[in-house]
Amino acid sequence: MTSEEIPEKEIYLCNNFPRMERTYALYQYIKENEPIEQTKVGKNLNFEVDEPLQTLDLCQIISRNGAGLSTIKPPDWISQTCTGNKELTFKLLILHNLRKISGNESEWNIQAHVLLQHNILTKNNLRYFDTRDSIHIDMLNRELELLKYFPESRSGNPIKLNDKKFRYWKMLCSYLGIIKQGLSTHDVVLSFDSEIFSSIIRCFFQS
Repeated sequence: MTSEEIPEKEIYLCNNFPRMERTYALYQYIKENEPIEQTKVGKNLNFEVDEPLQTLDLCQIISRNGAGLSTIKPPDWISQTCTGNKELTFKLLILHNLRKISGNESEWNIQAHVLLQHNILTKNNLRYFDTRDSIHIDMLNRELELLKYFPESRSGNPIKLNDKKFRYWKMLCSYLGIIKQGLSTHDVVLSFDSEIFSSIIRCFFQS
């Protein structure tokens, strides 16, 4: 395989500020106009679409066919539990895909950090924590290493969780409904949004 044929490494999802409201607006715009040429995406939106489009790509909820973009069809359990609720469908589709692409200890996907960190915090019964707390950040880095999760940047450098990445993770997961914002901008409460939780429970009973 030549250097030109080597696929470019994925970007670490929580490395950038997650503008999820814009990401959702872009997703709906693509869905309502699919298939749509990438050059036309966002022409009627009042924000830059590069980062939201990257988020949709990293979560694998859009597909590309040549120059055209389309949205991925949600699995049946999401469609059946989210009738008429477009934003809930979007959130559950991201959670579903992150779980699907995360992989396992033999080969973790770089985006596995989103759910792995949530699982570690749950396992350690950390219900309340501060994203600036170096003790929690160091604990998460140790636990991720024990799980053989060793993400690398595009330049091949190891990626470690820090307070900025932890804060971006909190913002993403708070939007997705698997944690809640605490009293300050840095406080986190490990608790599911009731709508997300009830949708997942309904899925279990229907399966």
